[in-house]
Amino acid sequence: MAQPPEVKGRLSRAVAQLNTLLGAGGAASGRGALIQVWMPSQLNDGSTVLSAQGLPFAVAGVGDLLALFRCVSCRYRFSTDTSKPALMGAIGRVYASCEPEMCNDVQKYDKQVYLRVTEAQRCRVHSTLVMPVFDAADASTGAQQPVAVFEVVQSGQSALFPEMLEWLSASLQARVGGACGVDAGTPK
Repeated sequence: MAQPPEVKGRLSRAVAQLNTLLGAGGAASGRGALIQVWMPSQLNDGSTVLSAQGLPFAVAGVGDLLALFRCVSCRYRFSTDTSKPALMGAIGRVYASCEPEMCNDVQKYDKQVYLRVTEAQRCRVHSTLVMPVFDAADASTGAQQPVAVFEVVQSGQSALFPEMLEWLSASLQARVGGACGVDAGTPK
C-alpha cells in the first residue's frame, strides 16, 4: 500500500501552493490554517490506517497553536474499517466514503464524531475541511480508493468552504493530476 515517491512529491507541491493561496487570501486576516496530508499504510494484521507523520504539511498565517495541533495529529492513526467507526474519525470516514467533510466548529462535536476534539479545544481549532484525493492514473484503471486525504484546519469559525474547495481542487488538479473529484460549488 506504499505510495510511489512521485505521489508524495505532487502532494507536497499542492500543499505549498494551497499554503500560498490561504496565506494570501484567508489566513492572513489574523487567523491561521494548517494544511496536512494523511496517507494509508497497511499494518501487520492487514488493516489499513491513515497517518500524517512524515508527510507534507504547512501552517499559514498565525499558527503556533496550529503547529502544536500538527504535532498532536502525527500521533494519531485513523482506521479505515467501517465496522469500527469509533476508530475512524473524520479522516478515516472521508477515506472510506470518498466524500469530503467540513465543519465550522469541531469544538462542538463529541469524541465519537471528532476524535481530536480535546486537542482541537486546547489548540483553538474550529473549522475543518477534510477531502479525499484521487490519482488520475488510478481513474483510468477504475480504481476508486483515495491515495490520500487532505485536511485544512483553521483557528477561525468563518471558513469560506466554497473558496477553500475551489483552491484545493485547483491545486490538487494542477499538482496531483485528477485529484479530488468534487464539484467545488456543491460541497457535500
